[in-house]
Amino acid sequence: MGEALISFLLTLGAGVVGGLILNIMPCVLPGLFMKARSVLMHLQGGQDLKSQRADGIAYLLGSLSTFSVYALVVIILRASGQSLGWGMQMQNPYFVGILLAMTFLFALSCFDLFEVNLGVNYNNSKYGPRLKSFIDGVFITLISTPCSAPILGGAVTVALANESAWWETLLLFWSIAFGLCLPILAISFFPKASHFVPRAGAWTEQFKYFVGWTLVGASVWLYTIYTQLIASHLSSVPLYTAALVSAGLFMRQARRDQSIFKSRLIFSGISIILAITYGFYQDLVPKDQAPRALYALCSIAMLAVLSEIWRNSSRIKAVALNSLSVAALAASLYWASQAPTHHLAWIPFEKAKLEAHLTKGHPSFVDFTADWCISCKTFEGLYLNTPSTAEDFERLQVLPLQVDLTSPDSPHWDYLKSFKRTGIPAYVLYHPDGQIEILPEGAPLSLHDRLIALEDKLKKTK
Repeated sequence: MGEALISFLLTLGAGVVGGLILNIMPCVLPGLFMKARSVLMHLQGGQDLKSQRADGIAYLLGSLSTFSVYALVVIILRASGQSLGWGMQMQNPYFVGILLAMTFLFALSCFDLFEVNLGVNYNNSKYGPRLKSFIDGVFITLISTPCSAPILGGAVTVALANESAWWETLLLFWSIAFGLCLPILAISFFPKASHFVPRAGAWTEQFKYFVGWTLVGASVWLYTIYTQLIASHLSSVPLYTAALVSAGLFMRQARRDQSIFKSRLIFSGISIILAITYGFYQDLVPKDQAPRALYALCSIAMLAVLSEIWRNSSRIKAVALNSLSVAALAASLYWASQAPTHHLAWIPFEKAKLEAHLTKGHPSFVDFTADWCISCKTFEGLYLNTPSTAEDFERLQVLPLQVDLTSPDSPHWDYLKSFKRTGIPAYVLYHPDGQIEILPEGAPLSLHDRLIALEDKLKKTK
């Protein structure tokens, strides 16, 4: 009993650390930026310590509540005998659609187009700030679930295991929530931490716009995932809806301030035109190239907004900034026109192909990935889909196999769980002699060294 308790406590600790690391993963950073700005504004605006701590606790409760719902769903699905994995909710179009809508609305709120208040005035209501912090906690949790992080896998594996009790699953998810909220809790409970951050001023307003554009980028990513989960003839509906909502909010803002009517009318037209353009374009190009065009179109919209902001700057500054904008726009359009370079010729995973290649005396590498896993795609671009890795694979005749878990119909979750993993990315290196190397969680930083060691091993066996 003592050893079991110690093991469980260590797993809880791994959940806290893993949740903390999630804050620096690509899918969480935009939401963390948004919350951090809000907290800093309140701290440096003279908010009293009691209110400051109450906001931190409300943020934690939002995350705990969301993870509680997630734990409940896991417990129910596990009881029904279904296979489970971290991030599987991203295979559900309804979940992705709701997350897409939330992310896009939060992005628009960063541009002061409207405020998500659910009928509560955050500034004047007694409980308004608490409710806002609670919603922030819910949002940060939702956008964190597609990501995995080093150390997190151990806690998730135990939480999803069939033999785990319901309370163990709940506590483990709560430990992840606590780690995820730890940076905001630290600032909320220890005011002196804010002294290391510059005082609020004009830069905070620009930072808010930056946060808004990171959320727009996150929305684009979610949209590309959503289009793969629904019928193709419906894929443009969210895009057109977003354009119309944006245009409507721009014009609503213009009615309040007639001096910006012309610029907002232009922005509204740009939003609709870009949406229609991409709606036609995405059906004419390869699947992996279409998202590039959408990011490029977003950059056009962003530069249009920035040019409006810089219009009142000094002439020299405006010319310099607009010149940089034009250069950035040209680069983004060129990037969008180029098909992605694939240095590795990935082959869809089949057990027969794996066994046949190993039988010939050659190693194989298996990459567990999904289009909704932004960490997977980031690591593939930085560490796998590179000339050096392709050279290593070619020299050792490594067969690159890819297990695609994007679709809810994927039968490979049980294969992933056979390696004691429940989240992705995950990487497995098969040796011809039957040895299996499971790379540590996170980026495949050790892959090159492992391939060199494997090469030496193969030379000795010849």
